[in-house]
Amino acid sequence: MVAESRAFEGLFSEEDTTIIGEAFSMACDALDATGSGERKKALRAEIAAALVEAATYGIGGKQEMADAAIRLVYIDLIAIQFIRDY
Repeated sequence: MVAESRAFEGLFSEEDTTIIGEAFSMACDALDATGSGERKKALRAEIAAALVEAATYGIGGKQEMADAAIRLVYIDLIAIQFIRDY
């Protein structure tokens, strides 16, 4: 299920959304999630979800947000691999 953008209205300030946007770009670059293709799109969706999850615990700087998203994506990928293995 994809959340409607209206579902997030009022949750984050304009400054916070700017930081989250910059962190998204940084995380996408770090995880090579730029470009086209279904895998890249899926990875970008995972990064966006990780950023929203991280932001619910507080907004830091863009580097801290990007790092948090990268860690959450790696945790999710490990969990997916674990499920596939068993």
